[in-house]
Amino acid sequence: MILEQDSLHSAAADYLAAGLCVLPARRVEKRPAVDRWSQFGKRLPTEAEVSAWFANPRNQPDAVCIVCGQVSGNGEMIDFDAGGELFDAWTQRIGSDLLARLVIETTQRDGRHVYYRCDQEICGNMKLSQRRDGEKITTLIETRGEGGLILCAPTAGYEIVQGDLSSPPRPTEKPVEVSEILIRQSSQPGEVVLDPFVGAGATGVAAVHLKRTFMGNDICQEALDITRRRLVEAGAEVADFRSARTVGSADGQLGLAL
Repeated sequence: MILEQDSLHSAAADYLAAGLCVLPARRVEKRPAVDRWSQFGKRLPTEAEVSAWFANPRNQPDAVCIVCGQVSGNGEMIDFDAGGELFDAWTQRIGSDLLARLVIETTQRDGRHVYYRCDQEICGNMKLSQRRDGEKITTLIETRGEGGLILCAPTAGYEIVQGDLSSPPRPTEKPVEVSEILIRQSSQPGEVVLDPFVGAGATGVAAVHLKRTFMGNDICQEALDITRRRLVEAGAEVADFRSARTVGSADGQLGLAL
C-alpha cells in the first residue's frame, strides 16, 4: 500500500508540474477523495495540498484523477467505452501524424482514453456516439471537457501506451501559412505582433518569417517551451520575461519576446 501511495503521489506531482488539475480519487467510486472538490474546477491545487492528500490515511486514495477544461490548460479527453470497440476505426480516420502526437491510455474495462490540449476554451462533456440495444442506450464515444473528470494512470487498471500525460500535446495548432496571411493584412515589417496565447507558436514563427517583432505569452510553460524552440529554429533571438501579477494568476504571465 505504501508503494502504491508513493507511485500515485509521484505521478500526481508530475501532473501538477505540467499544469494539470490533479486530485486523489477512489477507483471504484470514480470520484475525488477530497471534500468540496468542485473548487478545483477553477484553480489548481498547491504542491502542499497534493502532498497532504496522499499522506493522509483518512482520504484512502487508491487512484489519481484529472479535472479537464480551462483549469488544466484546456485539456480534453476522448473516452472510448464499450471495450473500446470503435477505437481502431477512429484511429484509421484521423491520420497517422496526428495520432502519433496524442496521449493514449488503456482503461480498466479495456477502453481507451485519448488526451490532448486545445488552443482555445473547450465545451463541456459531449456524447459523440451511441448505440441502442433494445431499450438500453450504450455510449461508445464521449468527451470529457470543461469540468469533466477522468481517472488515469498509474491508477490500477489504467496504463499509458503512448505519449506522456505529464506532457500533453496541443494538436490544434493553426497552420503558419494562415498566420502569415493575417499578419500581412494587419501589419508592416518591423511592427510588433502580439499573441496573448501562443499555443504551439505558429503566429510567432509567421512573424519571424515576415520580419516582424513578436511578443507572446501563455500561462502554460509547455506552450512557451514549444514556441521558444520553434522561434529559435526559425532564426530568432528570444528573450524571456515575466509580467506583473494579474488577477487569477498568483505568479503572473510568462512570456517571450524577440
